[in-house]
Amino acid sequence: MRKPRVVWSWYCKEDEAERLLLHAELERRIGRRLECSELLEEPIIAAVVGRVDGVLRHVLFLEAEAELQSGAANVLAPAELAEPLHMLTAAAQFYRLRVVRSFVPAAMMWPAKGSRKPAIARIFEKLGFTQEDPELLTQFYKWLPQLKAKAKAQVA
Repeated sequence: MRKPRVVWSWYCKEDEAERLLLHAELERRIGRRLECSELLEEPIIAAVVGRVDGVLRHVLFLEAEAELQSGAANVLAPAELAEPLHMLTAAAQFYRLRVVRSFVPAAMMWPAKGSRKPAIARIFEKLGFTQEDPELLTQFYKWLPQLKAKAKAQVA
């Protein structure tokens, strides 16, 4: 027997009640509460829903986030990072971003003398960052091809 086809469409306000049921089902399945984003507000870029035989079964969305990166190998103390982070936070808030992530190469995660925790981890904690528990969350990423000017005009 052939599996029913998923029919995709853009998310709209009328999908909200069904989406909330799916969200509650997801929370039950993983055993913890998750934030339930407003899918028609920034920083959500786009959301799509998938229906099988007319029943909402899938919800996918893109949320804009910022990635904090360093362009140098020199480590800065938290006090030295306060001003630039304040500036960058203001820029992120201007764009209504809610999350700033920083991916630290494993080579930078060496333990500090007399401490079990790497210096970079302690610095990020002092700045309000939380290190994700790899047992609870696994990161995947994809570099996107850049659109040429003509293609950008068609998307916009």
